[in-house]
Amino acid sequence: MSHLMRVVLAKEWRDGLRDRRSLMTMLIIVINMPLVLYTVFSFSINKANEDKNEVVTLLVRNSEQAPTLIMQLKQAGVTIETSTLKDEEQITRKLEDNKITGLLVLDDAYQADYLALRPAKMTFWSNSGVEQQAKVRKVKRQIQQYQASAAEWRLVARGVAPSLVQPIVFQEYDVAGPGARAGTMLSLMFGMVFWGVFGIVSSMVIDAMAGERERRTLELLMAQPVPVWDVVLGKWLAASLLCMVGLTLQLALVHFALLQLPLEEIGLSWQLGVGGFLQLLLSGVPLCLFAAAFTMALVMNTKSFKEAQSIVGIAVIVPLIPVIAIPMLDLGTQKWMFAVPITSNAEMVKAIAKGQSLVPLEWLLLTGVPLVASLLLVTFCALRLRSERFVIGV
Repeated sequence: MSHLMRVVLAKEWRDGLRDRRSLMTMLIIVINMPLVLYTVFSFSINKANEDKNEVVTLLVRNSEQAPTLIMQLKQAGVTIETSTLKDEEQITRKLEDNKITGLLVLDDAYQADYLALRPAKMTFWSNSGVEQQAKVRKVKRQIQQYQASAAEWRLVARGVAPSLVQPIVFQEYDVAGPGARAGTMLSLMFGMVFWGVFGIVSSMVIDAMAGERERRTLELLMAQPVPVWDVVLGKWLAASLLCMVGLTLQLALVHFALLQLPLEEIGLSWQLGVGGFLQLLLSGVPLCLFAAAFTMALVMNTKSFKEAQSIVGIAVIVPLIPVIAIPMLDLGTQKWMFAVPITSNAEMVKAIAKGQSLVPLEWLLLTGVPLVASLLLVTFCALRLRSERFVIGV
């Protein structure tokens, strides 16, 4: 690193620390991302606990017609209340109050039909427009189990073995641990965290290039006997350094937030040692360099500060698209994903959550592709900065 490059780097670093907009943007992203992640997981955990302790209240008309079914529902934790409602409008108003899960109506001839081995009729009323879906599914599941049990007894009564209508016995075992189940969700969450580097670096880069050009300080700087490469590299490294500081704070807060949550309540796990955390930081270094170079290249093709803000604000969404699309399309983990910035970092988090380690090729793609892309973009910026038309904003 030449002396002039160090001078530019120090100057840009001081300007970045003095720029309240850049610092506020960094602090908002650093604090906001961990807070959102903590809130989402906290809500999921609270929802899971509520589902475990939920009170399911079911109104039943003619409950004496099916004592076995009523007993099965009570054993499953369903509160049974006798009802005499018959009018459809009254039933609708009762369900719209959101105080009961549903109404089960047993036909007046239900018991007689059941004992005579005829189809016994029951009707279930519910309201899907209120927050009762989980409770409704619980009631339906118990009724379906009762129906299956009744079907088996009817086959026995007719001298038919129930196994004849069940040619296949299907059993399922899931050997995935909590860390493996957490992989997909954490990769998506950390994809959003790593995506924040573009927001951290954007304000500083826009001000260092488009802002200085509008204030005419860039023209004054280029009039000095300073090589273009020293100017571009100094600005690039200063923005990258600020980005690395912000990402380190962000990852530390996310790691601390996840350690405070009882993730086992929702079948997940987060156990990250010092080595794993250092891997996260190491994977973020080339990403920060790429984010700064990518933003600089975008700003180089704008003519004003406002235009730079608009273009950068839209373009930085592009790296986030694969992070969201891959889980939606259920593509799994493939080698090419480690060559895509942010997506590669998210896939590394998935591997860490599963207790796996990246192979050398994956590490090479994860770190090498952003570095090569950064150098190409910085070269473009240096060539663009040689143009007097760009410097004077023509």
